[in-house]
Amino acid sequence: MLAARPPPMMLARGRGRIVNLVGGGTGNSFPHGSGYASSKAAIMRLTECLNDTTIGDGVRAFAVPGSFGVR
Repeated sequence: MLAARPPPMMLARGRGRIVNLVGGGTGNSFPHGSGYASSKAAIMRLTECLNDTTIGDGVRAFAVPGSFGVR
């Protein structure tokens, strides 16, 4: 998993962007969707924590909806 450890080049440059695609299961509940929804919520929290950890080094992490035309 690339986002678990920001690439050394990003840290050496003092800038970089990590983008994680997240499905739509973070805000809605649905029958039998607990596994899917919790995994998507975990990606959101991981991305937020990663951003909080690396922002001081100029590396930002973002989560964007994976449903924006990706098939």
